[in-house]
Amino acid sequence: MDPSALKIVENTPMLPTFQASRWRELCMLIEESELRTLFQESGNFRLFKIGSILAKDKLEISPESFIQEYCRYLEVLKSGRSDLLPPFHKLFSVMMTCDSEAVYASRLSENQFLIRSNAPTILIQSYSIHYSREENKFRSMLFGSDSISWGLMFAYPVLYRDPETMEVLKTTDRSRCPNTALFEGLIRGQRQLTVPTPFVVRETVLRVPMRIGKLCLPWIANHPQLVEAGIGVKN
Repeated sequence: MDPSALKIVENTPMLPTFQASRWRELCMLIEESELRTLFQESGNFRLFKIGSILAKDKLEISPESFIQEYCRYLEVLKSGRSDLLPPFHKLFSVMMTCDSEAVYASRLSENQFLIRSNAPTILIQSYSIHYSREENKFRSMLFGSDSISWGLMFAYPVLYRDPETMEVLKTTDRSRCPNTALFEGLIRGQRQLTVPTPFVVRETVLRVPMRIGKLCLPWIANHPQLVEAGIGVKN
């Protein structure tokens, strides 16, 4: 899509900040073909890089380019090289939207921009888990030397504050929030393509909310951080 169609707004102290809460999360490690299916069944949408100041022509990433980056990530997992994983955390920080009006670029200088939203969008980012041997539990989004990279998290809010009226609204109103239908499609896709991950710890199966793509099961034993932690996945 033409990046020139993206709305440009001058950055000022009076620029309203979009606020949202009670995020629903879809966390999964899936194969390249499963991510491709998820995107294809989502229809028309755009992906914008978030959290970084970029030139105007670098703000948007095509779904195909995102899939190729994710494929590189999977190859690292399959190779058993945990030392090559850190750079991918930043690559997967994007905003997903089927409503171009929900996103704009804040101009910080002549060719420095930051993506912002003024309506609910889906946030995609790297996902990680941590196993606590003391509690015999898996916890999510804890980054550290013993964290386990686990694909992607798709997050969408239940509540948001209208930046103009300051009214707190629900995202169930599809006329105001077109991305609600997009997120619900991702939920359906996740159910079809993945299963709850049956982690095996000390010969005991622990089923957790984090899901795994059915096509990942044949190679998941190569995941370097699972190997280092002595954790398996039951096939």
